Amino acid sequence: MDKAIVTRIRLLLLLTLAGIFVVSVVAGPYGVPDTADVRVYILSPRNCYFRVEVKIEVKIFGDFPGWCADLDHTISANHWYSSASLEVKLETGMWGKINWILNNKHANWKVTQAAIWRALGYNWSKIDSSGGLGLNSTQKTAADSLLASADPNFIPGPGQIVAVRVDPSRRVQKFIFEYPI
Repeated sequence: MDKAIVTRIRLLLLLTLAGIFVVSVVAGPYGVPDTADVRVYILSPRNCYFRVEVKIEVKIFGDFPGWCADLDHTISANHWYSSASLEVKLETGMWGKINWILNNKHANWKVTQAAIWRALGYNWSKIDSSGGLGLNSTQKTAADSLLASADPNFIPGPGQIVAVRVDPSRRVQKFIFEYPI
C-alpha cells in the first residue's frame, strides 16, 4: 500500500478516536454556501444589473455579476445583508430558461435583465413602471426574443454559469448572481 495512503488512514483514525470531526462551511451544490453575507454595488461601465459580493464569516467568497429577480422590493447598494439565504437553481422550467439566458446573454445588459424579469413572470407594464431600464420597443422585442429562445430544460454543465438565488430577507429585493461551475 502507498505510504501516503497509509498516512492518511492513520490520521483519519486518530481524528476519529479523538472525537474530532471536520465539518465543511459550504454545504450546497458546487461549494456554494447555504447562507452568507451579501452586498450589491454598481460598477461602470455596466455589463450586468449590479455586482454581488458574497462573504462567509470574514472571508470573501467571491464577486459576481448580479441580476434583479424581484420588482416588488428594493435593495440598498453597498449595504451588507447578514445571513442571506443562497440557493443554487438547477430546476427546469423557469429556472432552466433563466440559466439558459445567463449562458447566452444579449450584448446589452438591459435586454438580458428584461428577459430575466419576463422569465420570472413580470409583464411589460410592471417592468416599465418598476424596472427603471427605459427600454425602447426594439430592446423589448430583443428581450422577448431572448426569452423565446431560452430552453426550459437547460441544466448548466462544467464551464457554464448557474443562477444562485439570494434572499436577504422578506422585505428586501431578491436577486440572483452568476456562479461559474
